Amino acid sequence: MTTLMDYRPLQFKPVSEIILTIEVDEDGYLIVSDPHLAVYGAGHNLEEAVSDFASMLQDLFIELETTEALSDHLHAQLAYLRTILQPLHHVHS
Repeated sequence: MTTLMDYRPLQFKPVSEIILTIEVDEDGYLIVSDPHLAVYGAGHNLEEAVSDFASMLQDLFIELETTEALSDHLHAQLAYLRTILQPLHHVHS
């Protein structure tokens, strides 16, 4: 079983199950995404795609945590991220 913690030194840990959608694009790349967010990862294989997704998810989490003025849509994304991820340390702006 592959988890997000298997990839890149992450600054968060998953605290609940994250359901991912896996698709193959027209060029044969695997695309991994979360249906609740506009975040995806791509790769030649599942390991690369999940690693890329974890990186993008982390970047979004940090960006939203450190941005003062968020739209209602982005507040909703941050609220969702807070239900599935826990920072391993305080996120600095």
